[in-house]
Amino acid sequence: MNPIYCNLIVTRRCNLRCKSCGVWKHISQELSTNEIKKVIEKIFEVIPPKIIGITGGEPLLRKDIFEIIEFISKKSLSVGINSNGTLPKNIYQKLLETSIDTIGISLHFISRNKQDEFSGVSGTWKKIVDNLYYLKDNNTGKFVYVQCTLTSYNYQEVLELKKFINNDIGLPFLIVPATWGQEEGIIRTKNKELANVERKEFEKIRKELTKFMGMRVLRNKTFLDIAFKQFLTGKKCWNCRAGELYFAVSPEGKFCICQDIETELSVLDEYFERKLRSKEMKRKIIELREKCSGCTYPCYLETQTIISHPWEAIPLALAYLYWKLRLKIKWQKI
Repeated sequence: MNPIYCNLIVTRRCNLRCKSCGVWKHISQELSTNEIKKVIEKIFEVIPPKIIGITGGEPLLRKDIFEIIEFISKKSLSVGINSNGTLPKNIYQKLLETSIDTIGISLHFISRNKQDEFSGVSGTWKKIVDNLYYLKDNNTGKFVYVQCTLTSYNYQEVLELKKFINNDIGLPFLIVPATWGQEEGIIRTKNKELANVERKEFEKIRKELTKFMGMRVLRNKTFLDIAFKQFLTGKKCWNCRAGELYFAVSPEGKFCICQDIETELSVLDEYFERKLRSKEMKRKIIELREKCSGCTYPCYLETQTIISHPWEAIPLALAYLYWKLRLKIKWQKI
């Protein structure tokens, strides 16, 4: 097992109630600060990933999150975090002062009312946009970007949103087509309404988003093509390698093959390495992958598609370089 990416899920608590996400419905026990540090130590001892992504829920709700970031930064090549962008500015200022490399903020609508309705909390749009301007104006060399989940609720205004983020705020824009499957999970959803779109109009949007090999939205073309296909059909369209190229750790410290599928194996188990490398666990990982009908957020898929289509890394790297130069970030990580 030679993983590239690890998602560290530090909490499932969230202050929003977004229609495309069910994480907040699955509140669970969380590891203490010391336990998370032990988990990180064990991960880098047994299956060291190249990149760590800190996520939730809303990870910035943890009071010890900045201590966790600094601990991981001493070990990982690159550390990123995702936030819904609605917390007080002093929290984001503290985040800018850490050793974090990338900061992803979620925004899905150009319309205030639609964003507020989608997230289930009034005033969400204004808080996010105000914090985006703050992060842009006070950036200390972090790769700050906006992540948009493409759904049937926002596909008609996603191109306008992209222009607003790129031109008005001056930040890069990343797209994630929300997909759906045949069974529910912590994140995975059966909500077919996510893909209830007008096909002709959607095809125009798809072509626009995949122009220039997807580099305008910080995605590679193969990823977008596959994710869009599942977006429309609800069927998994790729040979998933979850638990192999990437994995996740739950808030309780369980080894997960991806952010949505847990195993019963605890990273803090005395025999974690032996159990992880056992034939039984290898069979279990394959079984879990085969049963899954697909991700709601197929972010891990991009790692796979870049490996299978390495030439697509070139336009993607050029896109990151462009934004690094624009954001005045030294080319050292990512």
